[in-house]
Amino acid sequence: MSYVTTNAQSNIICLPDANGNKGYYDFGTKNTSFLQTAQELKSLGIKHWYFPLKVKYPQFGLQDINPRDPDLNAETIGRIHLESKENVWYWVREVARIPAKGAPQPFMPLLTRASCSMVWNFDHNIDFMVCQPRQTHKTTWINLLLTHAFIYDLKNVEIPMMHLQDKDVTRNVEMFRDYIMQLPAYMNPWSDRLKPPGVKSIKYEAHKTSIYPLCQPDSEVTAMDKLRGMTLFCAFL
Repeated sequence: MSYVTTNAQSNIICLPDANGNKGYYDFGTKNTSFLQTAQELKSLGIKHWYFPLKVKYPQFGLQDINPRDPDLNAETIGRIHLESKENVWYWVREVARIPAKGAPQPFMPLLTRASCSMVWNFDHNIDFMVCQPRQTHKTTWINLLLTHAFIYDLKNVEIPMMHLQDKDVTRNVEMFRDYIMQLPAYMNPWSDRLKPPGVKSIKYEAHKTSIYPLCQPDSEVTAMDKLRGMTLFCAFL
């Protein structure tokens, strides 16, 4: 195993990936929850324990750049877009932010073993079901992954968001919209608007991708038709 630092400031390390191929990982990330979870995976005997620290394009030097710097030039913004699109680990680790009521500013997503498994399955196009106690950030991480899909992965599709109660669907869609509003302006498809879209009109016009809120059906008959005919590239049920 070869430890090669390619950038002393950001501490990018070259290590083999799960297939034995050369990969790059950021051991200097400011999101320490990713470092802590990686160490926890190591303690459990996971061979490729550093995968949440993945860097796709180490030559871009993004680990030493604040993606929220208002003075970023077009070339750097393009590099951030490319790394974010092709490396969801970088996006959730360095770019995404979670707004919190009463907090002076949004905070970085906090990675745990549970959320790590969600991101890994999402990154590998594997369907998954989450079963965790209440208030352990299940909805937070599902919405983060939907945000990445909405911004980067999908075009010409509707993304269903379903819950038993209409008010809970509305809450989840509002949360999803708030996460997008916390992104840097160059990632926010509504940054040129005076106000964000309504809950029932969330759409990325350039990609023709929209959110489709769904709530509890009136009967067993109508329940059968809730998702009839839809191709589910990504869904929150």
